[in-house]
Amino acid sequence: MSQITFKKVGLDNVNILQNLAIETFRQTFSHDNSEEQLQAFFNESYTLPVLKSEITHAESDTYFVYLDTDLVGYLKVNWGSQQTEKNLIKHLKFKGFIF
Repeated sequence: MSQITFKKVGLDNVNILQNLAIETFRQTFSHDNSEEQLQAFFNESYTLPVLKSEITHAESDTYFVYLDTDLVGYLKVNWGSQQTEKNLIKHLKFKGFIF
């Protein structure tokens, strides 16, 4: 039986997160966006400084998701000031659960 595990992303593996985020976003949204639109999004959302800021924020956690030993996605959880849905104060937002 396969096992799903989670490992918290740290600064030492932010490059892996960047590559995974770009790859999975491209696979999901490339059919609806031009290469220029994709690059603009990557340059805004998936730069190393942006990702480092997100993974070190006190109100956000990012995890790699493994199926057995294979890295298959990532999961980002926001709460408090990082919550993008400001009217849902007592809720969590999951982002980037991509396999």
